[in-house]
Amino acid sequence: MRSSSQVKVLLGVLKFGILLALILIAAFLFGIFWQQKFHAPLLNPTDTVLVLGHSHVENAIVDLPYPADQIINLGASGEDYFYTYLKAKALLSSANNITHAYISISNERFESRRDTIAFNRSNLDVRWWKFLPFAGIQEWSILYEKSGLNFLYPCVFFLRNQLSLALTDRESIPKMFDWGGFRANYSNGLDSMMNANQGKSYPISFAVESNLSFEYLKKLVGLFQSKGIKVVLFRIPMHPAYPPLQNELFFQKAIQTHFPETPFLDFQNIPMSNAHFADQCHLNPSGAERFMVYFLSSIQGVPVP
Repeated sequence: MRSSSQVKVLLGVLKFGILLALILIAAFLFGIFWQQKFHAPLLNPTDTVLVLGHSHVENAIVDLPYPADQIINLGASGEDYFYTYLKAKALLSSANNITHAYISISNERFESRRDTIAFNRSNLDVRWWKFLPFAGIQEWSILYEKSGLNFLYPCVFFLRNQLSLALTDRESIPKMFDWGGFRANYSNGLDSMMNANQGKSYPISFAVESNLSFEYLKKLVGLFQSKGIKVVLFRIPMHPAYPPLQNELFFQKAIQTHFPETPFLDFQNIPMSNAHFADQCHLNPSGAERFMVYFLSSIQGVPVP
């Protein structure tokens, strides 16, 4: 039998724990409201063409003086469609004049391993705290299924960052969120990658359907279409020696099977040389500038000179 003093101590600890839990839950919910209300990425009135994707977009869609300043690149390195979908929800939660959404696809993005990579600690820590205010029950369920209790770490980051945002000046907020954009890739790793991969066959067995990639790319397409925004899938050039291109038949079949009605612009075979690549799968600034000639031609309907 416990003494009355022990019971009082236990009840006090229990009450404190409940109070602390309620405070954290309230802070968490307020943080979600605060981020949805004030920190969603705001689009400029002149932004009409939105480009999304991973590092291929990040290194290729150059910040040039486009006609009417109409294109915005919000590609982010390593971003899987699960996160891109949540980013799109955030973008569309504020007023915008987007008429077209161009979404990058590539061979390795449809592989089953992406379903694991998307939820490793580095991805969770970098992305989840920014996007969780726009997640639904399905996203929370998937997160728990794929990462277990690891999803709690970025939730702590979320509370910490919300406190930082509340104390910081508004001008620094965009830097903290970093929704994506052009980053020139000055790497010179093409030769070393080609030498390392020479004579190696790509494990085609890895090229099986990534359920989440297809599911969330479809949700992403559907989200834009529900807002009356025209969606175009496109592929940025990769070096012909890039190993995942060995699963090209799977890639083409996947596009035909899952997105038969969605326009697809394939720039894989436009004229490019080794001098245009930072490595086997990313363009350098010279390659990005050359690619933009073809990309803008497609958007504007003007033949490449």
